[in-house]
Amino acid sequence: WEQRKLGDVGKEKLSNGIMNNQSDEPTEVKHINVINMYSPDRIHVDELTYSLYSDEDVEKCNVEYGDIFMTRSSLKPEGIAEANVLLDKGKYVYDDHLIRLKVDTSVYDPMFVKINLGNSLIKSQFIKKSKTTAFTTIGQDDIASCEGMFPKYDEQKQIGEFFIGIDNLIALHQRKYEKLLQMKKAMLAAMFPEEGENEPRVRFREFAGAWKKVAFGDLYQNVTEKNDMSFGVDRNITVAAMQFKADISISNESYLRTYNVCRLGDIAFEGHKSNEFRYGRFVENDIGDGIVSHIFSVFRPKSEYDINFWKYYINNERVMRPLLMRSTKSSTMMHDLVVNDILKEEILVPTLPEQHRIGAFFQNLDRLIAVRQKKLAKLQNLKKALLQKMFV
Repeated sequence: WEQRKLGDVGKEKLSNGIMNNQSDEPTEVKHINVINMYSPDRIHVDELTYSLYSDEDVEKCNVEYGDIFMTRSSLKPEGIAEANVLLDKGKYVYDDHLIRLKVDTSVYDPMFVKINLGNSLIKSQFIKKSKTTAFTTIGQDDIASCEGMFPKYDEQKQIGEFFIGIDNLIALHQRKYEKLLQMKKAMLAAMFPEEGENEPRVRFREFAGAWKKVAFGDLYQNVTEKNDMSFGVDRNITVAAMQFKADISISNESYLRTYNVCRLGDIAFEGHKSNEFRYGRFVENDIGDGIVSHIFSVFRPKSEYDINFWKYYINNERVMRPLLMRSTKSSTMMHDLVVNDILKEEILVPTLPEQHRIGAFFQNLDRLIAVRQKKLAKLQNLKKALLQKMFV
């Protein structure tokens, strides 16, 4: 492979984009696309609904297939000059927060160049030549002076096409993964009754009729079973993630006696406020017997139940929000549960056979999501490993 300055890879000097002349007043829609880079993995193209740019701007930018765009600034040094390549045609402009490298496509493969820009050999030079104040920034002349290693065009082409293939596979699995997540979200809304209703909109065909309204106190009892030292730190449960986590800070081993026992099938109240859970939430223990900090209220089932059904139902914000709104008190960072109030609340409950079917459905859906996520991670790791081995 031969050493080349990045300025020699382009068929003209590296350049900045044009200022965004944004107007608050909507005007006639122009079919001009604005190139943005919200992540280093892709170029994001916005189709305008406001006439922010003119045809003269398009002509001035002269964006072509194979042009590479790099970020001029970043909060962190490693984030500067993140690059991506435009692999389609159309009317484009790019903002002045980007630097454009117009690749000489007769000598260099754009996809290869884009990948090579992320290689540690070139990236380390970007960081060295950057300037840091509030942000880390780099100019086009500094980028142009950096050097990289390039094979002959035919090898560039094959490497570029190889990684396009991997990226397409990753994108395919990413779409399938996101589609499953969207399906789960839709089903969590459709398979539990809406507020004011007593039947879900979607259910298995063998079930019909209204779900039964039951007092929360008839389903669960508040328990304060203290740890008698049957459980050590290895059985400490992080409620938010519902995982065993042993890295807790305690003054001495006997402090574990203050912890509450949380058994398989119990639910614990986690009171932190968030955009997703405004009044806190209940989390089902589906991992096994363990202990939780005394700050968590623990409730134990009083009757036969399906653990998979309640795992999703008791954690459903749309279902639980009205109950928790009436039975919690707000403090600085979280909500405190008023136990006597929640026990008086009523909740709709299906028959045990319907609980089994709904629980099994969501459990299988989560398995599918986990499989897809694992495949996606495997492809991403494969790409990362090959990027290290196929470049100088």
